[in-house]
Amino acid sequence: LPDKEKLIELEKLAKNQGSGIELNSLIGDWKFVSVWKKNINEEDPVFSSLLRIFYANIEFKKETIIQNNKRVI
Repeated sequence: LPDKEKLIELEKLAKNQGSGIELNSLIGDWKFVSVWKKNINEEDPVFSSLLRIFYANIEFKKETIIQNNKRVI
């Protein structure tokens, strides 16, 4: 995995040029491991520990909608 500096560099690039990430590559369960303090170049150990202790995660999935008796994804 990239370190924090590389992630920040990639984030700036994505804001200017787009990330190239497609919806299908995000679908699934994602586990939070660490967070950084805003505008400070260091991990927040308290909140990062809490994320791990409570198994913080987020799930991305496609929503299926029924329109006129047809399934739309």
